Amino acid sequence: MSQEQDRRFIRNFIGVLAALALAGVLFGILANVLEGVYEPPGKREREIARLQAERLQPVGQVNTVNESSVAAAAAASDSATNSDARSGEQVFKQVCSACHAAQFMNAPQIGNKDEWAPRAKKGLGTLAAHALQGFGNMPPQGGAVSEAEVRAAIEYMVEDKTGIDLN
Repeated sequence: MSQEQDRRFIRNFIGVLAALALAGVLFGILANVLEGVYEPPGKREREIARLQAERLQPVGQVNTVNESSVAAAAAASDSATNSDARSGEQVFKQVCSACHAAQFMNAPQIGNKDEWAPRAKKGLGTLAAHALQGFGNMPPQGGAVSEAEVRAAIEYMVEDKTGIDLN
């Protein structure tokens, strides 16, 4: 009877070992499947914030490495006449159309009187300041255009294309 008990013990022991090995394999597969699905808390919010910050970066950047060249460029832009400035239509096509012609980030569309009317009530000075310094979803454009060019582009988008008076 002792041999019979030994065989039963060995059979049961092997059965338990096989069940544990099978459970280990199943848990390993389950862990690999869930690893691709699980997101740590806050990961999605951080990704959305990163993408928004990336989209709101200015179109151009000022090179501050060589201060004398920056000072020379500032002096040259100060001495430039208005004839050197781009027209409102040119500025719109080169800088503004990316958002204002493509319905991007709730930008008021060129020619849409309903979208521009509440903004136009603030006046040309406020709209120009918002364009140069940034406001809401509008990224700052101060490095890409001069104040005169911004004003010309706003007048082109609002007055010329919608007929709304900015004054």
